Amino acid sequence: MTMHTSRETMNRLVDGDLPGAEEKRVREHFAACHACDGAHQVALAMRDLTREALLAAVAEVSFDEMQAEIATAIAVERPLGLGDRAKAWLGEFLQYRRPVWIPASALAVAAVVALFLAPAGEAEASGSSRVLSVASAAGPTIVFDVANRDGANSTGIVWITDPSASAQEGG
Repeated sequence: MTMHTSRETMNRLVDGDLPGAEEKRVREHFAACHACDGAHQVALAMRDLTREALLAAVAEVSFDEMQAEIATAIAVERPLGLGDRAKAWLGEFLQYRRPVWIPASALAVAAVVALFLAPAGEAEASGSSRVLSVASAAGPTIVFDVANRDGANSTGIVWITDPSASAQEGG
């Protein structure tokens, strides 16, 4: 006595997904096993009924009416103005990026304040730099540095270092 055909093999046969040699073996089994052949006939009937039901359901849908409804809805919709789009974008940006924008804004304001409040003393001929301020709060250190490059103009530099990351990389 041979084993009955599995449900997976039966479904693959009904879908036409069995390779030729395996399909031949299964069909030979159906010739000898009436239970498997009956199950195969039921699976074929279910496939055909499902196909007919889907085709009938699709036939009931009027795609012409659907197209007209979509065109009407598009015509009625008013696109958002630039102000409304900017307001929506800013609201979402602030809502989802809050952990980033608060410290970044604080850092930017501190850098601008440090650079504008820096004394405009005489430029050093050697082109060296002077550190304006150092801020550290349990973690990264922020250094505001003004480098005198050409003797007349100053370039503001903000250095952000994390001693704990440097220690981990080195060790």
